[in-house]
Formats: sequence, C-alpha cells, structure tokens
Amino acid sequence: GSIFIKSGNSIHNTSGSIHIISGTSKFDSGGSIKILAGDSEARTGGSVLISSGQSVNGVSGGVTVASGFDSKSVPKKSGNLNLITSFSRNASGNINISTGGVSESSSGDITVSTGSSKNRYTGELKIKTGNGKTSSGSISIESGSSQVSSGNIVIRVGKVLNSSTGNATAGNVRVE
Repeated sequence: GSIFIKSGNSIHNTSGSIHIISGTSKFDSGGSIKILAGDSEARTGGSVLISSGQSVNGVSGGVTVASGFDSKSVPKKSGNLNLITSFSRNASGNINISTGGVSESSSGDITVSTGSSKNRYTGELKIKTGNGKTSSGSISIESGSSQVSSGNIVIRVGKVLNSSTGNATAGNVRVE
C-alpha cells in the first residue's frame, strides 16, 4: 500500500511545513536519513522525485541539496555531495543537468564552481570521462544554435588581484 505524508492547505497564509530530522549525537555520528524507492526483479525499480511547489503568479520554490547546511557551528570539513548513477552490467544511467525551457524570456543559467577560500587554495574543477578498455568517452563543449546568433565559447584565466608578492603570475591556457 501507499503512504501519504501531507501538510495542511492554506488560503491566505503559508501552508504547513514537513520536517524529517534525525537525532543529533554529542560524541558519535548523527543519525542518517534514507529515502529509497522499491526494487523490482522483472520491471523497472521505483523512482524518487524531489520537487518544489509551483506558483501560478509568483516564483516556484527552490530545492537545496547540501552537506552540513544548517549546522549551528561551522564544521572542520564539510561532507561530500555525490551524484552517481548505480553500477550496471550493461549500461549505467545518464546524469542530466538542465534548466527548464521558457516560452517568453531567457532560460536559466547553470553555474558550476568551487568554493572560495580566504587563506588557502580554492578547489579544482575537473571534467573527465571514464577509462575504457577499447575507447574512452569524448568531451564536447558546444554552444546552442539560434535563428539569430549562436552563443560564444570563452576560455579565460583569472586575474591576479592585490598580490603582495613580486612574482605573481596569471594562469595559462594549455592544450596537451
């Protein structure tokens, strides 16, 4: 059978919220929360859908997936965020990241960036295909087509800002 967990509706104010929170621990690990769809031997396994609410005249709600987001104290190191399709005998699933289409204006942007650092180095951004026995996958960077003007592809190194050393050097663009 199905299980429904639903908050109350509201006409003039905000509708009710639903909080699913595991307990905290002072000396050991905090409890985990697992959301799992059902397995199937003969057909397709169940799906998991996490969606924000829609709005007719305003803006739909956001969806935030974060590690250690609402901590009361700043952790020594935040946890990893892994987005992985499962291992398979024949073909693993795809990962699609896309903004929604629009009919009257511009579609949304996609920004992939590492966090800033006050005192040390920032993280690297790596785009890499997996290894293969006969051939590895390709990497394609392509701007979209348009009836008027297609988009540009810009590769730019960062500037050196307020360097206190005399031997500061801007990065290079290198193709090997």
